[in-house]
Amino acid sequence: MKIKANASYKKSEARGFSVVLLFKNELDKWENELKNQPFEADFKEAFYFNTEKSQYLFVGLGDKNEFTIEKFASITAIWAKKCEKLKKTSINLFIPITPFSDVDLGKTLIESINLSLYRFVKYKTNKIEFSISELNIFLDGTTSSRIKSLSQGFELGNLFSIAVNYTRDLVNEPGSVTTPSFLAAEALKIEKSCNHIETAIYDAKKMHKIGMDAALAIGRGSMEEPKFIKIEYKPRGAFDKIVLVGKGLTFDSGGLSLKTSQSMETMKIDMAGAAAVLGIFKIIEKLGIKVHVVGLIAAVENMPSGSSVRPGDIVRAMNGKTIEILNTDAEGRVTLADSLSFANSLKPKIIIDLATLTGACVVALGEEITGVMGNKQELVNEILGAGTREGEKFWQLPLEDKYKEMLKSTVADIKNTAKKYGGAITAGLFLQEFVGLTPWVHLDIAGPAYYEKDSDLIPKGASGIPVKTLLRWLMLK
Repeated sequence: MKIKANASYKKSEARGFSVVLLFKNELDKWENELKNQPFEADFKEAFYFNTEKSQYLFVGLGDKNEFTIEKFASITAIWAKKCEKLKKTSINLFIPITPFSDVDLGKTLIESINLSLYRFVKYKTNKIEFSISELNIFLDGTTSSRIKSLSQGFELGNLFSIAVNYTRDLVNEPGSVTTPSFLAAEALKIEKSCNHIETAIYDAKKMHKIGMDAALAIGRGSMEEPKFIKIEYKPRGAFDKIVLVGKGLTFDSGGLSLKTSQSMETMKIDMAGAAAVLGIFKIIEKLGIKVHVVGLIAAVENMPSGSSVRPGDIVRAMNGKTIEILNTDAEGRVTLADSLSFANSLKPKIIIDLATLTGACVVALGEEITGVMGNKQELVNEILGAGTREGEKFWQLPLEDKYKEMLKSTVADIKNTAKKYGGAITAGLFLQEFVGLTPWVHLDIAGPAYYEKDSDLIPKGASGIPVKTLLRWLMLK
């Protein structure tokens, strides 16, 4: 997309199709064009009309004192999709004075265009794709000295959207494509495109050698060999080590505790945490992140066969703890036990895991909110703050000590399921057993990783959540 930002708000300089964003109390700026037109600039109100010389799409921003960066993202998505319907690829965009910084304005603008126009059409016979080729921006109240900050925002928005849409692509692919070997190959591609990223791939033999028998047990029933992926970014002068752990169930049938056919339909998405980790690493070097970041993914496929792990089996995780597997469909936490144990052995400053872990979290928080748990409140607050800034929704759940009783096993150190209620919390407590005293946050993205219907910024399918939040958080470290 070719972008030009003008330090003026002159209608006379615009030719062709124009999108005009207006607050309710600023209609007088366009009174000639809006004369006798039924437009009040209510939030999300859109009005399209032609004149002899020009075409206009007016979009309402509502009350200025209630306008937020999240609302600006939604508005941008709305007019971008209107342009898609109208097949307008060259656009003049008039933006009024907003309460945001120029960097945030530019980032949100480009990011929201790219995210809202994303479509996964790889397997469509008739591929209908749309993109805006030229964007000519007219800014009210902006001087030429501020264009530099706006341009920085454009670059950030473009990089963030590349990471999110790459993550979406991985999650939207069929499970027969995104096998453990495929994810390992993607990590190696990222390594080749960067100067400060190194990748190590562990096959099943090497995983067994270092004690990852919990993850191997879950992948035992599949013809696809498990892979453990370690991808590491270490810029010059970086000391603090942060580990991101992504759940990498490339397909989850439930194993011998077989899911229903309906529940299995979208289980290609059970590697959304792994995809998000790879999405972050795809652009981490270009963002110039200053900290040492390690990504870990135990990539396995959970399938039923004669060699599958059985309910009642006991496996040993990398940190030596034994796990009684009572339900083979509570498999993600078992693979994460090894990934988190490996993470802890690296002696990092912080561990963050992201996983489509529990249906219980979806029941508790719905389909658009990530459940957050952690052993250090300051760290939890940082993640919540980054999520708010990026317009991704998070809610903290407690790690209730009394619930640990429900995970006690009579034959092993811990069991992988508890009672019916509080399932998201008991899953978090299970994971806590494998991080030791390291500051740690668990993100349960079972709900928001995949949207069942279109939203302003997210078409039906993979969302790419929580890539933006973690990128923002890493930038602030």
